[in-house]
Amino acid sequence: MKKLLLFFSIALIPFLFSGCCAKMCGNNTSKMEKEGYVKATITNLSGKLDACSWLIKLEDGTKLEPYSIPAEYKTNNLKVWVKYEDDPGRMSICMAGKIIKLVDIKERK
Repeated sequence: MKKLLLFFSIALIPFLFSGCCAKMCGNNTSKMEKEGYVKATITNLSGKLDACSWLIKLEDGTKLEPYSIPAEYKTNNLKVWVKYEDDPGRMSICMAGKIIKLVDIKERK
C-alpha cells in the first residue's frame, strides 16, 4: 500500500506544478493565439538558397517570406510570435515561401 501511495504521489507531481505555473504565469499561448499570433522560428537561409536570407518558419513547416524582419529579430532559430497578412501581389527572387506583410512580431519565451 505504501508503494502504491508513493507511486501516485510521484506521478502527480508534474501535474500539480504545471497547474500552478499556468495559474501563476498565465496562459500566454492561448492569449497570443486569440490575438491572431502564430508560433514561428526565424531562419537564415543565406548561403543555402540563392537570393534568400531571413525567413519565418511556422510550426507546421510553412515558410514565410516577409518584406523585412526588424534587425533585433534577425537571430537564427529565434522563437517568435508573428502576426501577418498574405501579399500575393509581391514577387520574390528567393521563392522559398509565401510572400507576406509582417504585421507584428514578438519574441517567444
